[in-house]
Amino acid sequence: PSYDLEAPAPKSCASLGRIAPNQTSANLCKSQMACQDEGYAKYNSGDLLGSAKAWDRSCDMGLMDSCALAGESYNLSKDTKTAYSRFKKGCENGSLLACYGYGALIAKPFYMESRVDYKIDMEEGLSYLQKACQGGIDDACTRWTKAYGHGGGIDVSAEAVYAMRGEACRISQKASDCGQYYQLVYDGEGGPQDKARAVPELRKACRGGNQLACKFLDRNNHSR
Repeated sequence: PSYDLEAPAPKSCASLGRIAPNQTSANLCKSQMACQDEGYAKYNSGDLLGSAKAWDRSCDMGLMDSCALAGESYNLSKDTKTAYSRFKKGCENGSLLACYGYGALIAKPFYMESRVDYKIDMEEGLSYLQKACQGGIDDACTRWTKAYGHGGGIDVSAEAVYAMRGEACRISQKASDCGQYYQLVYDGEGGPQDKARAVPELRKACRGGNQLACKFLDRNNHSR
């Protein structure tokens, strides 16, 4: 599955009228799912803080993916300290979606220069992104592998990059991840070389919108 924490939350039955818009989580939602639904409704209406509080309540009731949703709403509201605690709680209690958010947050300086009010740990952050990737959160695969090799900022062996990008492609099946991997397969950089296998996969990635794969095919005199 693909989880884009920055995309609008999907509509739920809450947004279809089951929850009155002028009520709050304090006087309305009484269960994990009711609070999660209220969070979706408030998110869809543009109320980030309201969605964060509703998801926070659902998180405290034990729905760990709601911890991840709360974390992202707090993050978007610029309350990174609370986002950190929500992501951390969810991840430590089994939510891979929260591990993705937590990993991305504590590895944030790699992706964005900003001041933060929580502990930064690139190595730990990337380990959580890897965990989320291996658990099937495909966007985490992209964030994880971007840190390694080809100017990513962290030097590891070519063999390690080959293996990581292969795993990311296998899990996510995204044009971006697979385009990166099959360029390595084509060149034999870090692992077995197989041009015959790589070319059709690079064409697939190119047609899927990966412009780097398109340029790689052009550079090596292959049709798109």
